[in-house]
Amino acid sequence: QGIENQYRTQDAALQQQMVGVEQNKAQAIANAAGQIGSAVSGLTQGASKIGSKSLTPAGVHAYADAQELINKTTALAEEKKRETIGQGSKGQLVVRIQLRLADLGYYTYKPTGSYQAVTRRAALAYEGAAGVRQDGRLTPEEQDGLFMGGATRAPFAASVPLSFTAQSGVFTVTGELMDWSEVQKTLIAGETYTLTNCATGESCQMVFEGGQNHAHMVPARGVANSNTLASWMGESNSYYKIAVVVGMGEKQAAASLQYDNTTAHVYFKGSVSDVLALTDAEHENMVRRAAGW
Repeated sequence: QGIENQYRTQDAALQQQMVGVEQNKAQAIANAAGQIGSAVSGLTQGASKIGSKSLTPAGVHAYADAQELINKTTALAEEKKRETIGQGSKGQLVVRIQLRLADLGYYTYKPTGSYQAVTRRAALAYEGAAGVRQDGRLTPEEQDGLFMGGATRAPFAASVPLSFTAQSGVFTVTGELMDWSEVQKTLIAGETYTLTNCATGESCQMVFEGGQNHAHMVPARGVANSNTLASWMGESNSYYKIAVVVGMGEKQAAASLQYDNTTAHVYFKGSVSDVLALTDAEHENMVRRAAGW
């Protein structure tokens, strides 16, 4: 009789505890993911201890309620792990988003796994068509909408304007075919280098910012450099690659340039993409052409 009374007392206390947990659930939802993880761990340990005993029917129901709360809280913690994707994001999820935006007609470049200006423009266009906030950042909820079967597709354009004229087949300037591993040791972050268009002979000044798999550069101060790049690459897209020569002291390295109106991606022999380290056949071809092949 004493043991039974003890279990009944424990059951009543557990039920009261569960009522309190339910009342505070809304507050718990607002907690940080780390706090939620701690709560889940504590509930799991408590439920495990309870489950090891023989419970009365009321205790069984309370235990089931605790397990349900654990499941809901775990699901919430997993949801909080989902991230908003925006400028600078990288990885497999960015690849999936780029592929989906391409399926819907917003993204017309190959998937790179790097969320830069081109992907942001596509996301902005999708957000505008879908009637959600246009900031170029895809929240988990917007990602769900993007991958739904009824996602808003891009309207068909009557024409596709191009602001870029391809380089001529005859190059007046060529450089040396240098491996990226050698170039990487030569370039110094923060230093300015001269890029010369192999077809026109025009030059602009670019600042090397870094890069593990290829060089990241930005126009040096002054509108002249940005204007020169715009005349080479166009002002409304970054889908093209051109052959250039990069001046590094006495060396002139053959390279391929791609510019997204923010960052110039400069490939040399052996360069690969930032995400997944993919070989780019177009860049490779341009590097060879820049070397006079």
